[in-house]
Amino acid sequence: MLWTRNAQENRLGVSGGVRVDDTAEIGFDERDEETIAAGVRRRQYRGYLIHLPVTVPSICGLSLLGLFFFYDSEWGNWILACVAGVALVEIASLVHAYFKRSPLTHISRLDIAWVAMRSALLGVLLLVPIALLFHKQPANTQLVVVAIVAALIGTGGFVLSPVLNAAIGWTLTTGSLAAVALVRANQPIFDLTLALLACYCFIVLVISRLAATNYLIRIRAESRNARQREVVDLLLKDFEGSARDWLWDTDQAGHLRHVSVRLVEAFGQERHALEGLSLVDLLRQSFPQLSREASEAHDFLQLRLASRRAFRDQIVPVMVSDSVRWWSLSAKPLLDNDGQHTGWRGVGSDVTDARRREIEMTQLANFDALTGLANRRRFHAVLSEMLNELDPQSCIDLYIFDLDNFKSINDRLGHGIGDEVLKAVGEKLRRNIDKDETLCRLGGDEYALISKQNRNLPSPFTRGNALLAAIGEPFELRNNLIEIRASVGISRAPEHGHSVDSLMKSADAALYAAKDAGRGRVSVYDHVLDDRASRRAELQDALVRAVNEEAFEVHYQPQIDTRSMEVIGFEALIRWRRDGSTMLSPLEFIPLAEETGLIIPMGRWVLQKACRDCAQWPAPLFVAVNFSAVQFASRTLFETVETALTDSGLDPTRLELEITESSLVEDSLHARETLAALRAKGLRIALDDFGTGYSSLAYLRNFPIDRLKIDGAFTAGLLDDAQGEASAIVRAIVQLATALKLRTTAEGVETKMQLDALRARGCFESQGFYFAHPMPGPDVPAFLEAWADERATLRKQLLSVD
Repeated sequence: MLWTRNAQENRLGVSGGVRVDDTAEIGFDERDEETIAAGVRRRQYRGYLIHLPVTVPSICGLSLLGLFFFYDSEWGNWILACVAGVALVEIASLVHAYFKRSPLTHISRLDIAWVAMRSALLGVLLLVPIALLFHKQPANTQLVVVAIVAALIGTGGFVLSPVLNAAIGWTLTTGSLAAVALVRANQPIFDLTLALLACYCFIVLVISRLAATNYLIRIRAESRNARQREVVDLLLKDFEGSARDWLWDTDQAGHLRHVSVRLVEAFGQERHALEGLSLVDLLRQSFPQLSREASEAHDFLQLRLASRRAFRDQIVPVMVSDSVRWWSLSAKPLLDNDGQHTGWRGVGSDVTDARRREIEMTQLANFDALTGLANRRRFHAVLSEMLNELDPQSCIDLYIFDLDNFKSINDRLGHGIGDEVLKAVGEKLRRNIDKDETLCRLGGDEYALISKQNRNLPSPFTRGNALLAAIGEPFELRNNLIEIRASVGISRAPEHGHSVDSLMKSADAALYAAKDAGRGRVSVYDHVLDDRASRRAELQDALVRAVNEEAFEVHYQPQIDTRSMEVIGFEALIRWRRDGSTMLSPLEFIPLAEETGLIIPMGRWVLQKACRDCAQWPAPLFVAVNFSAVQFASRTLFETVETALTDSGLDPTRLELEITESSLVEDSLHARETLAALRAKGLRIALDDFGTGYSSLAYLRNFPIDRLKIDGAFTAGLLDDAQGEASAIVRAIVQLATALKLRTTAEGVETKMQLDALRARGCFESQGFYFAHPMPGPDVPAFLEAWADERATLRKQLLSVD
């Protein structure tokens, strides 16, 4: 095992008992390890050179002494040859040493191999004469020779131990030739001496091995430490030159010892003003008035230093030139040889920019960018924490506010004004809450207030009314008088819920109840509202199934030209028999469909059905299909219409789309482009319920409208209109349409008197129960036949009136 390990070491280029370690453990790569190995070889060779001035004269002198005594013997020539060989080897050694004498000279593996080979050659040359002549010497001379050889073996092994191969070669050659001499003596006493010689040589080899191991461990450790010191010095110099980070060093009490240039620059003070002062005290004293956050950070740093354990990335604030900066400190404790704490050494860096970005990200993640209020994420976190910490004597009131008329303000005055209104509402609420309450903007025009109260306080109904009054106070904004109306739903924990979701669900149910009651109201949650919410959920589930199963019907109401009494077209109206029996009013499920987005697939089916039915009617009858604002905002509207026309084969001129004014407000550019594309294809566009919304002339001027539909409320008001308002509105709409070359159709005509009044005001297209109730598609052909028979009679009646 000894020889095998030595051979492995030789292959690595280092003679001695230490192999090349796994450099990954200490961070050196293979090039660093080769540098260390070269240093080890250089140290081995220097150790060999130290003994060379002694060993060369000694060996040469010993050789000449042997030649002097034994030259006259029969082996004289052999002895002379050995002495000459010794001389040549030593001359070669001196020449080699001369060229390798510089401390910077590279020592290769061959140089170390030469040292080992020299030792083996000298062992052979010195012991051959003894092996040849020992048996012929008298007993007393043999005794002296044995002592000298033993001394040579032991001294050589020890002296040559730094180069283990040299020690091994010397010991084996001298020991082997000494054994030959004892065997040639052929005396019984030397049998024991021979055994002792073998043991002695083995001991010398073991001691040489241990000495070599210790020697190589020491010089390799010194080489590694030197290499590490070089690397550390370079890193420290480079680090000191860095523009971002700095080094700091304190004594056991935390007072600065080493004040780097960068640390001086970071503090913005002179070096002498920093040396010897406590690092923590400097950080604290930099603030004229210490904030709570800064005080906690400095106290935590003090605890870190007192723990005497390494730490990383401890963030602390510091005031530099009247500006708060943030530093990241990392350090490890310094220990002496006895393991006693002597101070700290660490690194600091200015992370102000990163800290500010982190604060900004936190702000964005937890607060609304428009109003500065807590957002929905923050709302959930705060409410969840308060619910978890709720004690038996307290309760939590949750107010959910929804602005009833914000959409109309936003549409009428623009999104810029709308954003200002949202901020103003947030500020109104903020002025009317306590510091320990949390106000949030949940999104859109919805706000929430979380308030912790004593459980013995009365219902929050009164507080809700006070907050609504504050919101409703009129204010002026960019020369516009703004008056906000809002509804609020209130729930209380733990009575109405123990979790965020359950409490929100209760507050939402109360809010829906407030809106259903007429808006602008306060509603506190009651368990009765669960039934209403449950019915709403059931209706939504049933509506989803109906959409998936296409379980709707399309009924058609005729539109009449009241001058000729001809049917000119039909309006398509959706009907739903829930569970196949009960017919629901569209007012019950259309708002829910718009809210849930189900109106998109529902409207697509109605359009396709209406086009297929109209394609079976005689031309030029058209079909009018209603499109809600949600449908009109869909980016696939044009493709949907095109697909319906293609599949049904209907002429595009026979399809009329009825839209509301709100459809044009949401995205006017998209609306203009969509309407232009539809008109280019041949479709007609009707503006439904004109006069009930914004009734802006800009819509009629900027959008390609073909027809205005007068809302049924104005038709109904014509006969009960003491002030003449309905009549004036109808007349104005008709005159406006005539001026713009638009057609007008009145809805909700139920009596002949209403029809006569409309005709008298210039409206000659109508629809309503007076003519026919909406009918299923299969009934349309029969209605047309019957109407053709009655048309002449109705026309005569109208002519007689005229």
